[in-house]
Amino acid sequence: MKNMFKYAYSLLAGALVLTAVSCSDDYEYEGRGKWDAADNYANIYFPTTEAVVELDPADPTIATVTVKRKNTTGALVVPFKVTKNTDDVFEVGQAVFADGAEEAVLTVNFPKAEVGTPYTLQLTLDDPAFVSQYSTDISYTLNLTRVKWNSLGVGTIAEGFYLGYSADVEIQQRDDKPTVFRLIKPFDDILAQDLEDYPEDAPCMNGLQPEKLVFTVLTPGDVVSEDMYNGPITVKGTDLVDYNTYHLGFTNSTYKEPVKCYHPKSMKSTADEASWSFNRVLSYQADGKTPGQVQFAPFYYMDGVGGWNNTQTNGIVVITFPGYTPLYTASIEAEDFEWEKVFDGAFISEKLGTTKDGVAFYRGVAKEDVEAQNPGCYERFAELYGTPYLIEAPYAEGSNIIFGVKDGEIKVIEDYESQALGFQAVGEDVYGVIGAGGSSFSDAVISLKITFQNKKGDIEYGTAVETLANLTWSEVGTGVYTYGADVFTDDSESFYEGTEDATLYQCNELPEQYILKPWANSEEGLKFTLSAKDGKIRFYQYTGDAFQNYGDVYFIDLEAYNPDYTKYLGGYDAETKTYEFCGSYYIPGAGGFGLVSETFVLNDTPTPAAAPKQAQQANSLKQAFRAYQLPSRFQPKSALKIWK
Repeated sequence: MKNMFKYAYSLLAGALVLTAVSCSDDYEYEGRGKWDAADNYANIYFPTTEAVVELDPADPTIATVTVKRKNTTGALVVPFKVTKNTDDVFEVGQAVFADGAEEAVLTVNFPKAEVGTPYTLQLTLDDPAFVSQYSTDISYTLNLTRVKWNSLGVGTIAEGFYLGYSADVEIQQRDDKPTVFRLIKPFDDILAQDLEDYPEDAPCMNGLQPEKLVFTVLTPGDVVSEDMYNGPITVKGTDLVDYNTYHLGFTNSTYKEPVKCYHPKSMKSTADEASWSFNRVLSYQADGKTPGQVQFAPFYYMDGVGGWNNTQTNGIVVITFPGYTPLYTASIEAEDFEWEKVFDGAFISEKLGTTKDGVAFYRGVAKEDVEAQNPGCYERFAELYGTPYLIEAPYAEGSNIIFGVKDGEIKVIEDYESQALGFQAVGEDVYGVIGAGGSSFSDAVISLKITFQNKKGDIEYGTAVETLANLTWSEVGTGVYTYGADVFTDDSESFYEGTEDATLYQCNELPEQYILKPWANSEEGLKFTLSAKDGKIRFYQYTGDAFQNYGDVYFIDLEAYNPDYTKYLGGYDAETKTYEFCGSYYIPGAGGFGLVSETFVLNDTPTPAAAPKQAQQANSLKQAFRAYQLPSRFQPKSALKIWK
């Protein structure tokens, strides 16, 4: 701020001096210097003043430089002054402007440039026919190297997320920088395999995949500056792998956008070095310098749309160098694990709105003979994924969910990124993709954040947190359950009315969950939740009965019946120890029998105190019932006795 005032004062003083002397007829002010450019000078400049060029030895030994002018009148030939030319290797031509043209191209040849030697060319202009002392961008620097790449042979690349194929690939090493490698046409064969299996993908092949994909094995002190979300970073870690954004060569059929692969350095949430650790060298060869396997963990992204964050996941892209045989890692596919049951629990599906009891949960245990044949194979598996676990048939028989747990965190295991769940949506098999973020693991409760999609992954059906719980129950007390209505016609063998002695249990691990037994003809009893958030009771319970040939009968809460009826849900009255269940007996796909209010009152409670609350609830239910037209075939002869 002080400098601002100082400079302002100096300018003001200068202005005063100029004003004072300008009154003299003997002084003629000429400014910074006498104008030195010719009349109608071309005013030439370089739109780009510096370039770094790396060429293959097989590439033509020629470069072009763009030159522009602001005065486009007349044809013009412009020679340039060479101020630096390493070993006189560059042969510089002239820029030729056609009449009226704003742009011309200057050709530079370097046929004698040696492979692996860096060269520098510097050009400038000082001819007053072309520039003035006020011209800018009139100098240009070209730094050029003919880079030698040595072929290491043919290795493999496995893309395990979006396309799911592996292919042979030539791997080359830079001669002057041996930590820099490149893959030649890495995705061409992978895309060809996808097209062979899925001919309908032909419109998705966009041809944008790289001809050469360069990556660098970083060492401490290296500076990473290209393609960064933030500024340059000086690397501290070892064995990290850097690469710039590349195209997969595939356009997403749903969003109509090409899929790009971004290194975590390019994304805001993963720009710091700590988030790069999954982009790394997996193993080295015998010399301790040449990688044996390298792993990419990119963010698959569609510009302007979004994508899939795999920056913290193993096994997304694995590159195996020629001649390297990876040490064997224990495999679930190879049946290297024995499955030891941990518990039988309840699988609570937020997606389907169901609870399935007796779902077995297993832990993977090492086999001694496998370890003897492949020493360290289980240790290598644990380093990647921790301990494997299996949930047996949570949705359907024959469809298990497998994942790893390392340091208390859920890990996605290679080959189990997308798992068949055993049911369909809109005619397609549904697959589940476990997200490490949003999933959690404890001895009693396992929560998996699952994205539901089709086999190819181009159609999603939503995301939900699915829970497996090793539930234990404590008795709350005994009491009397009062059914609200005779819901079936006379030709049905089943009906629910009157009262019944029952016992209430509360879940120790999930204290919002309860079971009431006995209830109706259900072997499970009446399962319900009492929300700590809004105090409402919710349920969706099979009664154990079917109605004629229409289907199984369920007792469902009013919110499940109609989302607008949330305000009519029952709750718990602590004063009277009364649990109130407001719902409908319902046959999915067919209809319901009307709306009912049922109660459970714990023993040793003054039950008359509950009567006004029940009456008030019944009045509310009557209002809801007026908006509901019951199908005539389900009209009970003694419908809704509680309202009479």
